[in-house]
Amino acid sequence: MKVRYYAIIGFLILVLLVNVLGVLPYIQWSSFRKADERVTADYIVIGELHHILNTMQDMETGQRGYILTRDPDFLEPLLHLYDLHVAQLAFADDGRIVSAPFLDQDTAPTHIASEIRNIEQKLAHDPDSAALVSALRDRVEQKRLATLDTLRQVRDRGFDDAAQKVKSGKGKTAMDDIRTVIGKLIKIREESARTMLHETDLRMASYSRFVIAGNIVLGVLLLLSFWGLAASRERAIRDRRRIERTDEQLRAFIRHAPAAIGALDRDLRFVIASDRWSSEFDSHWYHTATGMELKDVLPYLQTRDDWQQAVDRCLGGETVIVTEDKITHPDHPDIWARWELHPWGGGKGDQSNGIIISVENITKRKDMERMKDEFVSTVSHELRTPLTSIRGSLGLVAGGVAGPLPQKAQELVDIAYKNSDRLILLINDILDMNKLEADQLELNIAPHDVGMVLQEMVQANQGYADKYGVQLGLGPMVQATSVLVDQHRFQQVLSNLVSNAIKFSPRGATVEAGYVIDDTRVRLYVRDHGPGIPRQFQSRIFEKFAQADSSDARAQGGTGLGLSIAKGLCERMGGWMSFETEEGRGTTFFIELPIYNAAENVSDDDPLVDQLKKSVLHVEDDPDFYRVIRSGLEPTVVVRNARTLRDADVMIDRRDFDLIILDLRLPDGSGLSLLEHIKHKDKCPIVVISAYDIPDDIKPLAAACLVKARTPESEMIEIIMTLLGETDKTVTGWKK
Repeated sequence: MKVRYYAIIGFLILVLLVNVLGVLPYIQWSSFRKADERVTADYIVIGELHHILNTMQDMETGQRGYILTRDPDFLEPLLHLYDLHVAQLAFADDGRIVSAPFLDQDTAPTHIASEIRNIEQKLAHDPDSAALVSALRDRVEQKRLATLDTLRQVRDRGFDDAAQKVKSGKGKTAMDDIRTVIGKLIKIREESARTMLHETDLRMASYSRFVIAGNIVLGVLLLLSFWGLAASRERAIRDRRRIERTDEQLRAFIRHAPAAIGALDRDLRFVIASDRWSSEFDSHWYHTATGMELKDVLPYLQTRDDWQQAVDRCLGGETVIVTEDKITHPDHPDIWARWELHPWGGGKGDQSNGIIISVENITKRKDMERMKDEFVSTVSHELRTPLTSIRGSLGLVAGGVAGPLPQKAQELVDIAYKNSDRLILLINDILDMNKLEADQLELNIAPHDVGMVLQEMVQANQGYADKYGVQLGLGPMVQATSVLVDQHRFQQVLSNLVSNAIKFSPRGATVEAGYVIDDTRVRLYVRDHGPGIPRQFQSRIFEKFAQADSSDARAQGGTGLGLSIAKGLCERMGGWMSFETEEGRGTTFFIELPIYNAAENVSDDDPLVDQLKKSVLHVEDDPDFYRVIRSGLEPTVVVRNARTLRDADVMIDRRDFDLIILDLRLPDGSGLSLLEHIKHKDKCPIVVISAYDIPDDIKPLAAACLVKARTPESEMIEIIMTLLGETDKTVTGWKK
């Protein structure tokens, strides 16, 4: 992996260097071109300065030659400045100039003025050169005026006076000044040109060294890139071979896995499948399920709504696990299976590309559990009868019915009596657990006052607390509150919690029992200040035969069934159990139950209830809305209220209803979870009334779907009465 990264980094540096080496010549060429332009401009200026100097020298030479020789042809260079020729002027017989228009002009000749102006523009960037050009203009003008003045003397006074003026040396001095200024300008321009050429030579040498170094680095990077790419390709080949081996091993594992495992795409077609699909589900007509659709492998699943819902949830990104499921088939015996559906190919919460399905056939395990339960139940029943007789007989003997016993015999009888009592308790716990698991435990549910139940529990367990030197107290009774429970079984639950708290409390400690009220529910608690529950045991505390110390030498006795039975009984009575613990500080067990309201919950055994009336279950957490519906249906219809899913589950199990009104959003979940529960009961109409819009996929499941904000209460009452058969109207179009 690192080699590939290094190769990529080297390649990027290589590309950058190639771009730099490609752009740099253009930059250098632009620099050289600008330097050449500056040098050329300097030499052009030098040439123009020489031309001005030559022109002024020609003017000086022509003037002197004309005065000394009196030959007008010597004036040709001077006349050229004014675009004139000798033939255009008038001369006397002795050669003296007679008339010349340029002698009376005040402006300088065009040629010289334009050349000086041009030089001035080119040297404007150099203040020193600009000052010299300005001085040159003055010297040239002085020389021109002096020359014209000498020629005017020739015209006006003759050659002799003009010759005397020439001999005075003023003209020569002016010409020397011009030579000096032009010489300084030429020197400056030559120095500028030499400096520019030297800098260009240095830049060319630096560029040459950079190009050489860049080419060397370029070559090295090319070699490193080729080496990195070759190494990366070799690593990729090794990785691909390793992946192929892993894939082959995975496919071999899936094909020969002990459970039926497979990967399905979104069309529920097997991408890969283990061989167990054909052997476990009696589908020997195909060799492998790979490439087949799930409906062809397990056709009897397609008609189950719960299966389709599980598939949809899994395709939506959710893991679905069903620990026990009964698969029925008309041509084969029933199969018990454990399902696991896992999404694959998508992130958490995203749409998955398919499903990883695992199906474990647990039919044999279920048969073994059933046989074990039947055996335990049979043995327990067979043991309880003789043990009861033994316990009774030992009790009579220990009580002196058969006469006084020797002390040693009395001690032995007492030991046997206590142990027979423990055996009967163990057998009773086992039988209770079997009944709970088989859903065969009968409960006599009736309203009971929580305070009275707790007081009875304290009285019943006070002797046990005294035995351990523990104080047993009650918390404050906040208000009279009733719950629907089986009194005997509920006392069994509380006694189990209290006896555990007493056993694990140090001598002199206090075990407190009490309750608090939270809106529509009551929470009972049993608090101790013992050692707390070990962290490693907390997750198993409600399991059967679970003991924090399972060794033979544990400090406290017990079967390990008490808490499991207590939790099962609590749930059967519509409540739930939990605990809070801190090691070294103690433990608090909680039991939460719905509060019984006699005005809103009428018992099935209440003689005032007319059993011929239609009964309706209203699953609604808003008490005001429930009262509105109830007042509209009574007295013709008996209406019961369940404010939570847990309450609704208990009430649906206790009796059948002629109609169920269902809210979708409840404190402990969605009302949709009740639909599956209701389907297992006798079919009855379901009316969904919600404050929110109802999804379209729910509407086929209900006889009527009503939104509170869109449907008047009077219309709701009329629809419910029609569905109950209390009116002659027909139910149509109530999927609002």
